[in-house]
Amino acid sequence: MLNTDNWVDLSTFEENPQLKKYVEDYEFDSLQNGEADFIAFRSDW
Repeated sequence: MLNTDNWVDLSTFEENPQLKKYVEDYEFDSLQNGEADFIAFRSDW
């Protein structure tokens, strides 16, 4: 099995707004408020 981790910061969400559908509102708000630096996405193949 392959694992892929991607760390996404606020600028990546600004460049790819479709990513917002994969996170909760409170998680995105944490990025905007400076409470979080990145959101990690993980894919298991």
